[in-house]
Amino acid sequence: MLLFIGSLCSSDKTYIVQSPAVRLFPHDIPQDVTKIVVQGTKIKAIDYIEPFPNLTKMFLGKNSLTQFPDLSNVSNNLQQCFLSSNNIAAVDFIPKLKMLQVLALGANKLTRLPDLTNISGSLEELYLEDNQIFVVDGIARMLVLRILTLTSNRLTEFPDLDAAGSVLQELDLVNNSIKNIPNRVLKPLVALKRLHLGNRNDEQFPVLPNICAMGRNRMSLAILLYSNQTICGISAVYVKLALEAGRLRFESTVGLTSLVCDEPRHLAGNLLMNINVTEMLGKPNFYLIHY
Repeated sequence: MLLFIGSLCSSDKTYIVQSPAVRLFPHDIPQDVTKIVVQGTKIKAIDYIEPFPNLTKMFLGKNSLTQFPDLSNVSNNLQQCFLSSNNIAAVDFIPKLKMLQVLALGANKLTRLPDLTNISGSLEELYLEDNQIFVVDGIARMLVLRILTLTSNRLTEFPDLDAAGSVLQELDLVNNSIKNIPNRVLKPLVALKRLHLGNRNDEQFPVLPNICAMGRNRMSLAILLYSNQTICGISAVYVKLALEAGRLRFESTVGLTSLVCDEPRHLAGNLLMNINVTEMLGKPNFYLIHY
């Protein structure tokens, strides 16, 4: 269905092309454009993109791209680049884009992380969900990377992210095959605040680390657990049930007797073992628990 072909929204200078009839990257884009949206096309390759000095956002998702586009001439003002839902199998080179903050490559065919060296000083969010990544190696020293999403890949071990440890705040590893999380791999992640784990199609959670042994006297890290019963965000209903059923265990003696609820407010300070499951049903499904 034809949605848009070469329309320009003058208010924010956005150029939009959304049509399965389009097979080549358009060459009639105005030089003063600030956002380019080329989605839902049959474009397989973008060998050249003209310099756009004011360009800050590019949306190139849901096309038929088989390779990472040549962004060498794109403005250094580019801040966000979205390439999800294509057929990209490898990223051979990412040019130095000193302002790039967000890179989305989800739902492609990647087996390894791209070389992030040239954007290691600016990239804050990296989305790589729904790929075929089986190993995370050679990651550059990421100076400002706050969010890394590796949901639904083929990882069997917790990735070595020492190079991003001082700044990484959120890590999503749901729907992989990670069975164990040693303390040594989490310890360098001193800024980590949210860790997403588990498998929505499997009730068996991975073995959780002993966070107390990492020098944290309380659990400032919110571990979000997923099962086939939807979200159980560290928490409450499903963490309690999982612990009682033996489907969830910690790499220590921590259990129901030492887990205390911090959030939501109406349950703050209560031991998890003393909270009635029926009382929690229908309440907010995110709980922060410490021990």
